[in-house]
Amino acid sequence: YDLAVFPDGIRCASVDRNSKVKIWDLQKGELVHEFSAASRPLSAVAVSGDGTWLATAGWSGRIRVWSLSDLGAKPRHLEGHRGVVNRLAFTPDSRMLVSCSRDKNARIWDVKNGKSQFVLRGHGAPISGLAVSPNGMSVATASEDRTVKIWSIAQGKIQHTLTAKRLPQPMHAVLFTPD
Repeated sequence: YDLAVFPDGIRCASVDRNSKVKIWDLQKGELVHEFSAASRPLSAVAVSGDGTWLATAGWSGRIRVWSLSDLGAKPRHLEGHRGVVNRLAFTPDSRMLVSCSRDKNARIWDVKNGKSQFVLRGHGAPISGLAVSPNGMSVATASEDRTVKIWSIAQGKIQHTLTAKRLPQPMHAVLFTPD
């Protein structure tokens, strides 16, 4: 369902319908580590920019944050979504995790304490895509309501709404350019 490349560019993590997290060595093309991360299918994975955290989420709406230095330890559970979590992304400083869901909301989480800092409400349909800006100040969400919303990470408020009413299909992805 989803894949995240580690900051070293040598490894990646993937998640699947069988609730498995697989960590791959990209240079050798080999599976390095595999573990079961949930009882229901997984749909999203992210690795923090400092290589400290691995976040997974899926059909249960629950997010799990694992320490990459000890994958055998119990993960931190982040709860609040009431639908499938579609995407996860860490801020560049690795302090916050952003999630979006079929419940029409996105959330900004404090990684260390596991608390939801903001619930980003405003879309009229499920949110399928998200991206954090390179400077870590904004997050963009893409929804099946054919809008993209730009939010302040520090305040949890909408900064801009972009509407594409003429698109024949809902929006499922969004990204920021490096500049």
